[in-house]
Amino acid sequence: METTSPDLVLEYRVTESDFVSACLTHCRSSGPLKLFLYYLLPILGVASILYGGIMATLEVRAEEDWTLSIVFFVVGLCWIGCYFIRPWRLKRAYRKDPRFKSPIKIAIVGNEWNVSTATAEARYKEGTFIRAVDTDSFYLFYHSPLMFNIIPKHDLTPDQRSQVEAFLDRVLPVHKGRVRLPATA
Repeated sequence: METTSPDLVLEYRVTESDFVSACLTHCRSSGPLKLFLYYLLPILGVASILYGGIMATLEVRAEEDWTLSIVFFVVGLCWIGCYFIRPWRLKRAYRKDPRFKSPIKIAIVGNEWNVSTATAEARYKEGTFIRAVDTDSFYLFYHSPLMFNIIPKHDLTPDQRSQVEAFLDRVLPVHKGRVRLPATA
């Protein structure tokens, strides 16, 4: 059996901030419905708090029972709390995941990837990747709508970055699902 030498070998660590940023970027870049749902929690929270405040003011002026307005206020705080708890939950998931305890190794041979983590090895053949997201700090390579590989750019040399870009141009051109997001995304 003949083995060929890899075109590119990457070895990197995914940091906690990379993981959290990648997951939040995934939520923001997965289409209009997920983007709407991502911002729905704080919108509902603020709306519920405002509605509860307005109801309380009107009910106090009318000398009525204002228990219902307290319910809306508490529901609003819960919506906003869920939004702000999301990064904390992602950090906790990162700390519990054994894949991130040791470096991740990727060997690219032609249009095929061989990925090795602390817990598993995988081979992605040509045509596996359906989408890619390129931000200022990392690449996300999707092999299903919900599963992606993270490659942080801070561990890559300029030559490795250009080789990853060439791989992207070869395997996933811009018109076939490649997205470039600005730093704020």
